[in-house]
Amino acid sequence: GGITRSRIVIKDVAKNSDSARTLGISSPTPSSDALQTFLGLAGYYDLLVGSADVTAAFMATPLRTRNVVAKLPMSLTDQDGRSIYLHLKKALNGLRSASQEWTVFLTEIISVLGLSSDDIEPCLFSGRLKSGGMCLVMSYVDDILVAAESERDIELVLSLIGQKVVLK
Repeated sequence: GGITRSRIVIKDVAKNSDSARTLGISSPTPSSDALQTFLGLAGYYDLLVGSADVTAAFMATPLRTRNVVAKLPMSLTDQDGRSIYLHLKKALNGLRSASQEWTVFLTEIISVLGLSSDDIEPCLFSGRLKSGGMCLVMSYVDDILVAAESERDIELVLSLIGQKVVLK
């Protein structure tokens, strides 16, 4: 009896030919301009930079913007041979809206610190922390960069995120 691990991945099948972009669920990722801005400001203001990786980010992300129902494979049925459907409360790998849901969730987490983003660069957050220090946060799917004036401020941001998801 050891531990068996498995990864759940969903195949998001569209009944229509609309793309994730036209459905409004495309994955937000930072542009190269956003990364250059992040690094440029960190260098100009002599900010410290820290990083973290979110373990299983999508599976920790609550689904808040959409209702998602998943049909289990045909090999898994109920006792009467009928298909089994699951109403998902959290995102899964393979779900087209998972990355967008993660960005919404991350925004909710770090907004309490006074950091915000905009529609043009939804993965680049900026603002001043309660300490008065400048802070930048950039997310690229499950990778996070934090630039701040002190290690304490970086730890504050990562600790807050780490209260909601597992960080490496």
